[in-house]
Amino acid sequence: MWGRTAYVRRRDVKDTVARLRPHGAELVGEIARFENSYLLCYLRGPAGIIIGLAEQLR
Repeated sequence: MWGRTAYVRRRDVKDTVARLRPHGAELVGEIARFENSYLLCYLRGPAGIIIGLAEQLR
C-alpha cells in the first residue's frame, strides 16, 4: 500500500548515514527530531530504494 512507511531502527542514525554515504546512499531531506523521542530520516540507495531510519532518544 502506498503512503505507508517502515523504519529501520538504528542506535546512531547520524553514524549510519555517514557510513552509507560512501556506498552511494543519499540523505533525502534532513535528519529530524520527532517529539524529543526519535531521530528520523530517509535515505535513497544507489538503486533508488528509499528507506527510513529511526533512532530512539533516551
